[in-house]
Amino acid sequence: MREKSFTLVELMISVTILSLGIVMVTRSLLGSASALDATQNRIDAARFLDGRMAELQIEALKSGGVKIATLQEDIKLNSRQATYRLDISALQAESEEPKLNRVDLALSWKESNVGKDEFLSGYLPNKN
Repeated sequence: MREKSFTLVELMISVTILSLGIVMVTRSLLGSASALDATQNRIDAARFLDGRMAELQIEALKSGGVKIATLQEDIKLNSRQATYRLDISALQAESEEPKLNRVDLALSWKESNVGKDEFLSGYLPNKN
């Protein structure tokens, strides 16, 4: 009577299949973590720009509008180097003085050596 058992070849095939499965699951998790990090960076950039726009809106309410301006500065956003740009330009209307300014905010950063950008635009009253 012969006992049933696994041969060495069967065990090696089983370990190989199991190892491939573990590698594929690990790669999938790493890809998901990378996508989550990229999404978090976009959310943080949008929050930053939204906060800056809110500051400009408060300034416009307090002082009656915003002045035409251009600004660019390097900032740290979650330990990541980024460039913040602000451009306030007059919105020209035909045959009358501009009453609104266009406000463009932009944030640029590098992610895995690829440039990423987030933008926010709006209109605020012109300060005379």
